[in-house]
Amino acid sequence: MGKNKFIIDGYVFETSKDYESARKEKEAIEYVKSKSDMRNPQLVYKIYNQLIDKGTFKTVIGYEFLRELQKFSIENGIVAKDRIRNITVKKQDIIKKVAPENPSEVAKRAEEYKEKYELEKAGKIGYRITIGVLAAVIAVMLFITYRTPYSIFTNYENKIINKYEHWEKELSEREKKIEEQEKKLGINE
Repeated sequence: MGKNKFIIDGYVFETSKDYESARKEKEAIEYVKSKSDMRNPQLVYKIYNQLIDKGTFKTVIGYEFLRELQKFSIENGIVAKDRIRNITVKKQDIIKKVAPENPSEVAKRAEEYKEKYELEKAGKIGYRITIGVLAAVIAVMLFITYRTPYSIFTNYENKIINKYEHWEKELSEREKKIEEQEKKLGINE
């Protein structure tokens, strides 16, 4: 069953289950209308109350019919607007009202928008995950940099320090030799 076959009275139902429920309610409405005198306000009000008591309708098709019965009863003075029982909506069915002239085109566009929305939503989640992972990597790198005594310059620093220590040691040895030579020669300052 294609998407275009889920249409009843200008409403597009997204699942075959919802469509079948609405179709059955439409048949029940037709049956009630065929077996009852719908011009009799007293009878219409009685049918309205029975349908409300039984909770017969659960789709927008049935709710529309109940609303018609409700308005008819109020308009014909059977019951006051503030006294009539309200229609209880137990389950919100996801439906789309479409223009009866070209419902397949509207349904097709609605499906396209839904797919684009889902893709966009998935893309945003992917971006957020990627950003989170990169931020965590940067945070770990900064933590390691600040907590470790070594840096990328540590090897160069050690080489320079070793070189200067070697020069200092060499100079100290030369200085001792010079002092020894001065003592031998008797040169004192």
